[in-house]
Amino acid sequence: MSLQNFKKLKTLQDIKLEKTKIRYEMILAENKLMDSLNAVEQLVTITAFFRRFVTGFRYAQSFLRNFYKYIDRFMFWKKDKEEDEEEESTENRKKKE
Repeated sequence: MSLQNFKKLKTLQDIKLEKTKIRYEMILAENKLMDSLNAVEQLVTITAFFRRFVTGFRYAQSFLRNFYKYIDRFMFWKKDKEEDEEEESTENRKKKE
C-alpha cells in the first residue's frame, strides 16, 4: 500500500474498505503460494519419480534397440560384401588355374 492510498483515507468506511482490499490481496497471494507448493509436492512424490524414471528407461531402451538394429544392418551388409568378395576371389582363382 502506497503513501498516496493512506492520504486518500478520510473516513472509517475508507479504512474498512482498504483493509478488506488488503485481506483479499493476501488471500490471492496465499492461494498462489499453495498452488505452487502443491505443484512442487506433485513433482517430489514417489510415484511421480518412478513414472519419470520408467519413462526415461523406456526412451533409453528404445534408443539402444534402434541402435543395435542399425549396427546389425550395417554388419549384415558388411558380411554380405565380404562374402561376395571371397566368392569373387575364389572364382578368379579357379579361372586362373
